[in-house]
This record gives sequence, C-alpha cells and structure tokens, in this order.
Amino acid sequence: MTGVAFSFGYSDASAFSRAYRGWFGESPTQARHRMSGEN
Repeated sequence: MTGVAFSFGYSDASAFSRAYRGWFGESPTQARHRMSGEN
C-alpha cells in the first residue's frame, strides 16, 4: 500500500489509509478483503 500512498502524494501509508477511510467509509485493507471475497 505504501506505493499507492506515494503515487497519490501521501508521505506515508497511514495518512493515506485515514484519508481513504474518510472517502469510502472503510480502510483499504477492508476494501481489499471485500473485493477479493475474503471475510
């Protein structure tokens, strides 16, 4: 996820994760699990 965070201009993954949660209402990890069908 660090690479994704940097590509969106965030200096660290935790800042990106907080922003992602604000935009989508779930963490990037939760979204990844949901999209892959994991519980």
